This record gives sequence, C-alpha cells and structure tokens, in this order.
Amino acid sequence: MASRPGGEPSARAARHGDRPVGEVADTCLRVEVTLKGTLADQVPGGRTVLELPVGAPAEAILAAVGLPVAPCIYAINGVAEKGSAPLYDGDRVVVYPPMAGG
Repeated sequence: MASRPGGEPSARAARHGDRPVGEVADTCLRVEVTLKGTLADQVPGGRTVLELPVGAPAEAILAAVGLPVAPCIYAINGVAEKGSAPLYDGDRVVVYPPMAGG
C-alpha cells in the first residue's frame, strides 16, 4: 500500500486497500485523464480514458499517450501528487506540463 512520509498510508491508498478496485481490477485499471497545456494535443480534446496495468504510477500516463516520461505536475482526484504515485481504478488525473516563468 502506498504510504506518506512517516509510514502512514495515503488517503487514496487507504480508501482502495492494497489493490485497485473495479471490474478490471485483476489485470488493469481505468483512469480518466485530462492533459493540459502543450500536452493536450496528444489526445482529441485533451481528454481520454486509459487502461493501465495494476500498480502503474501516474507518470505511466505519458508513455500511454506516446510521450516520453518528463517532470510534470499530476493532480489525482484534485490532489497534487508525484509522478511515482500509484494510480487506482477510477482515478481522475490532470497532467500539467512543466512551466517556466521569468
């Protein structure tokens, strides 16, 4: 189960238990993905539903839409998470490309 610093399970992991839930939980999970900024051109309308292997991290979304893994900002169910955060069946993920200011 995914945990936060200090060994406590994350709220998402605690809600889902040790593995994703849903009708495809044994082999894959489904996530709703919205790509923002320059990433949005990868899928029609910037939105898609992906099937990924159980245990896939958020950064696996990039490879699934044909992009190289790069530092991005991932908002999973409205909460900012690292690219290494595990996904669970039914998650809604918004991916923002890296931004620079100046």
